[in-house]
Amino acid sequence: GDLTAARFDQTLRFDVKIIPYAGDDRWVEKAIIDAHKCLTDSAIPSPNPDCDYCLYRQCANEVSNTK
Repeated sequence: GDLTAARFDQTLRFDVKIIPYAGDDRWVEKAIIDAHKCLTDSAIPSPNPDCDYCLYRQCANEVSNTK
């Protein structure tokens, strides 16, 4: 935020700068196709052991099933 502003007036002001980035977007199309396939498939994908959300859902299911 801009700390030099005389008053706050419930508004945060920022200096906006565009930073050039040269990246590789060749992976994007395949990722979109794979995501669409996953979302429209009738089978639920296996949980990923490195995924925090998968671990959360697994633990939530275990707690629900013990009651």
